[in-house]
Amino acid sequence: MKYCVFRGCEGFGDRLQCLSQAIQYCVATNRILVIDWRDNHWTQEKYHSIYEYIQIKNIKTIDIRRFLSKHYNENLSIFNEEWRYKLSDKNTMKYMYNEKLNLPEKNKVLSKIIKKEKRDFEEDIVVYSGVFFRVWSKKFLKFINFSKKIYDMVEEVYNDLSVKKKNIYAFTYELLAKTGIEIKI
Repeated sequence: MKYCVFRGCEGFGDRLQCLSQAIQYCVATNRILVIDWRDNHWTQEKYHSIYEYIQIKNIKTIDIRRFLSKHYNENLSIFNEEWRYKLSDKNTMKYMYNEKLNLPEKNKVLSKIIKKEKRDFEEDIVVYSGVFFRVWSKKFLKFINFSKKIYDMVEEVYNDLSVKKKNIYAFTYELLAKTGIEIKI
């Protein structure tokens, strides 16, 4: 089995944009997606799995904790080898902007692999840090469903801002339907 470890960075929108590219890459290469959002920007001292917010469908995924405990071992090759003993580190932010730890061409290589302009890496594990170059594709939307927790958060923001609103679910449905996201409440 081959894996892509996607290390998230910054806010939710940035993470979704990079997740789009990670999913496209995994679809193109038949890799299993491992999502690592354990950084302090996301977890703020308490682990929050991506699966609390988003259901990913139509591709194989593994949570980072399960991957590290059940699948990761010394026998697996890794691009770039400098990640070998850093993958278990929860403080991922200190590595994100280190160009030596990112993929070639500041991650542009993923886009070339997706387009079949370049061959995939031979290594069992490819680590993709969600910084530098990224590509958003609307095709990504067929691979996710937002959880009720997301809708509840949107409603909370509306309430905090005292915005006059129609039914929050109807509004969110209209907004997301325009992007093609499947709604499940």
